[in-house]
Amino acid sequence: MILEKYEPSSLKEFLGNKAQLKMILDWLSKWEKGEALLIYGPCGVGKSLSIKLIAKELSLELVESYASDNRSSAAIKDSLLKAVKQKSMFYKGKILLIDDAEVLEVKPIMELIQKSEYPVIIIAGSYSKKLRLLHNFCTLVRFEKLGKEEIEDYLKKISLLEKLQVDFRFIRKIASQCNGDVRAALIDLESLNSEQNRDYEENIFNVIRTIFKTKSIASAREAAERTSDDVVAWLEENIANEYRNIEEIAKAYEYLAKADLFTARITRRQSWSLQKYSSLAIIGVAMSKKRVYLNSSYSTPLRLHNDKKTLEKIGAALRISKRRARDYVFLIKMLIKKNPSIAEKFDFDEDDLQFMAL
Repeated sequence: MILEKYEPSSLKEFLGNKAQLKMILDWLSKWEKGEALLIYGPCGVGKSLSIKLIAKELSLELVESYASDNRSSAAIKDSLLKAVKQKSMFYKGKILLIDDAEVLEVKPIMELIQKSEYPVIIIAGSYSKKLRLLHNFCTLVRFEKLGKEEIEDYLKKISLLEKLQVDFRFIRKIASQCNGDVRAALIDLESLNSEQNRDYEENIFNVIRTIFKTKSIASAREAAERTSDDVVAWLEENIANEYRNIEEIAKAYEYLAKADLFTARITRRQSWSLQKYSSLAIIGVAMSKKRVYLNSSYSTPLRLHNDKKTLEKIGAALRISKRRARDYVFLIKMLIKKNPSIAEKFDFDEDDLQFMAL
């Protein structure tokens, strides 16, 4: 899972709440027996993770206990005190961590703080009325929600590293709706990527199936209007598999040739009024058949496999998804023709330039 893969492994990688990290480190450096630290704040902002990373950086053993373990406060206190008596062979010291403390009784926690020979850190979702009884024993550190811009940039970085086919508009929506919860945002990102990939595959197969199977101009026109730039490659790859008659195949490819011609003119002359003729050429493929053929299977275009690397380079350079990068191919191609050095900006090799020349 993305959530596990991109969990920070050091304090440098920790996202947000930098001032709070410094406060925790300062408190640990000055800790005295009888003192504790209470960290509170919303879910998904890294409260527990921050302590794990700090313990790792300071070579301290982290002894953890959770209220969700269905254990009483007294049992948690006794188990932590028992763990304190055991010497650490590979660490300089220990940190005692109590998570989900808002559901625990306060008195045993007070006793643990007073008896412990090591720092006690308490984590809660909120600074409740009950936890205020620990005020005389604890230094308070409040973790804040991360800003949506910070989360958006983080999600974009991960989507590029993972080469996810996710529109950045949806990433912006996730960042706005996650309420500062990075963990929830990462889960949503992974779910969105799977859903978008599945929707895209279902959509492109439905489009080419409609074009190949319908004998209605209206249905073919509707399919052409909701299609993507990839559909010409899909049709080109599958015409010979779909149609059986040589005349049908020749006529369909002739319409595709016209579609390519109009697309080239649109790009070269910026004559977007010709777009309707490109769509009509796709409709022509549908009208090329004399009869509807059944039991057809469709193959992913070889060209789409070959251009994957090039689109990844464009996406990385422009900080967009690979799918959106396809929209920029013709523009970049025109720029390279005017100034070949632009190819270096995208780290294109000979194979990439050959694809761009198509």
